[in-house]
Amino acid sequence: TGELAVDHSSAGNIGGVYDVARRGWSAEMLAALGIPLAMMPERLLYSGEVVGGLLEEWARRLGLQAGTPILAGGVDAAMATLAAGVTRPGNHVAMIGTSMCWGYLNQQVDARHGLVSMPHVYNGHQDLYIFGGAITAGASVSWFREQFCQAEEQQAKETGQDSLWLLEQSAAKIPAGSEGLLFLPYLMGERSPVWDDRASGSFVGLNLYHSRIHLYRAVLEGVSFALRHNIEAGTRGAHSLDPRLIVVGGASHSDLWMQIIADITHFPVYTIVQEVEAALGAALLAAHAVGVVDDRQMEKGWVQLELRAEPAAGNVGVYDRAFASYLELYPALKPVMHSLQLN
Repeated sequence: TGELAVDHSSAGNIGGVYDVARRGWSAEMLAALGIPLAMMPERLLYSGEVVGGLLEEWARRLGLQAGTPILAGGVDAAMATLAAGVTRPGNHVAMIGTSMCWGYLNQQVDARHGLVSMPHVYNGHQDLYIFGGAITAGASVSWFREQFCQAEEQQAKETGQDSLWLLEQSAAKIPAGSEGLLFLPYLMGERSPVWDDRASGSFVGLNLYHSRIHLYRAVLEGVSFALRHNIEAGTRGAHSLDPRLIVVGGASHSDLWMQIIADITHFPVYTIVQEVEAALGAALLAAHAVGVVDDRQMEKGWVQLELRAEPAAGNVGVYDRAFASYLELYPALKPVMHSLQLN
């Protein structure tokens, strides 16, 4: 388009230099950080607003019509949240891929509880997307598989089965709580509500009877505890949350992980039947901007949700006790984590 602009959700996600109340750059914080206001894009648009028309040169290269309206986008997690049908305060979604983002809609900033607030990609004039997340969610699973699961990788090559599926079949036989083993998924520091770039990962509670599969299940549980940590922080700021949790992203392919999340968070877990996620949210905003979809249609929901897991009474108590221990680990280990990185 030849235009320089940024959408409000992306601006709010930059961190520290966006004034959510004014929906604009914070001159005070930019000055405090020594960043000239002139360095920031002057045009701030809501997601779905027209940035400009497609230039002739790009129209030829893309095979599209010159002047085609190009719309402002938005942060991926918020887009995935919109795709899952989140348009009203209290709706909440967990996106679990390489990283994890859990977010809900509200109309008040929730910074006091360690979460991030930004204008939502839909109805951003009024609604805020409040989110928190873990840096290494699925990345923790990938790390463990790549470093310690060569046997499953070889079996997968020989049989055509997926190595994660093979690991899941074995891990499903391990009791909830991995028989006293906990994992902190802080393999690249941690985001909310910890906010510590020097935090590091830990397995705690290891004994001789723990197997490799115990450790794998503990990784799934540790990421799920990080999710609950964010949900509990968000619950202190939200008036109320819907009585169901929608999960999108690669983790949703795992039946075991969905059950673990339901047991740990106490929420029935739903996933999207269609393979759409953030791309559908962007498409819906585009359709809304050009009048193909109206407000009523935006809020009706465009995906089919499937109930994947409900909290199992026999596991909930086990995980509640384990979560209490999980919350104690980071404060106890923080000095050691930091000292190890200084050496």
